[in-house]
Amino acid sequence: MDDLPMEAYASWIRRVAAYLIDHMLGLAIGVALGIVGGLIVAWAGGGARLQGVVGLIVNLAMLAYWIWNWGFRQGITGSTVGQVRPLASDRRSAATSPTSWMRSRTASATCCRC
Repeated sequence: MDDLPMEAYASWIRRVAAYLIDHMLGLAIGVALGIVGGLIVAWAGGGARLQGVVGLIVNLAMLAYWIWNWGFRQGITGSTVGQVRPLASDRRSAATSPTSWMRSRTASATCCRC
């Protein structure tokens, strides 16, 4: 199998940016859900059981985001939310290289041995 040229890979700066975007987006979602949950608990009277239920819902929503972003989305598309924008120019340059068409044709022809 042929290796890709170095230009096809993302730089470390772009990888760090993608990592930070993924984690900051998760943090923003968690904070927003926590604030909404806190407002619901305060509005409803704030019992300990309600606080536990709201906290569980917030945690499950965060877990769902992480599973969707890192498991499902990265598994299906090959990139997380943070990797889409910072790495777009690297993927575009790799996809338009003269050998990318030939690589994709040979990869699709050899991936399934039916």
